[in-house]
Amino acid sequence: MELSAMVDECEAVRAGHSYSLAASIIPSDRLDTVRDAVTALTPRNRSKLHWHDAETTERRLQLVQLVADLDAIEHVAVVLSTRPAERPERRRRHCLGRLLPELHDLGVSRVTAEAREAKQNQRDRQFLDGLRAQGLVPATLRLDHRPGPAEPALAVADIVAGAVLASYSGDGRFRKVVEHKLTELVIDP
Repeated sequence: MELSAMVDECEAVRAGHSYSLAASIIPSDRLDTVRDAVTALTPRNRSKLHWHDAETTERRLQLVQLVADLDAIEHVAVVLSTRPAERPERRRRHCLGRLLPELHDLGVSRVTAEAREAKQNQRDRQFLDGLRAQGLVPATLRLDHRPGPAEPALAVADIVAGAVLASYSGDGRFRKVVEHKLTELVIDP
């Protein structure tokens, strides 16, 4: 059975500045179930479910409980403590460099990241090519980019990234709900 990973990022700009790239590893036969569960919780006035839009503690707890209740899905979050002046693309490359080989080692063959600007998506693919050239991931590992509204399952990774970074900001209750399904990798710059 093919394993896919949905990947999204979250950034906190405050004391203890951190950046996280999270991946939700989903067996191919569970993707439609995940999409349906996310769609059911997406507000009608929003194009996608997003951690940042969940403004109350109760809503965020509802979102992490959704993630915790999804069967056969594991999560990997790479966290980078950074300096606020560090460029976002540099933070992303640090985390991708740790995350993509980890996903390959876990049996993932297809990675879908939330689309950003075309030039940024191209940089991700070039970075993956560099990892391939170094022998850190095989040529068979695929990386696609999809807009969040077009792939509801991306919201699961967004929720995990948000919950992890909330814990770095002093609120660990969201991370606690999903920690039994979470592998957290920390990069010190």
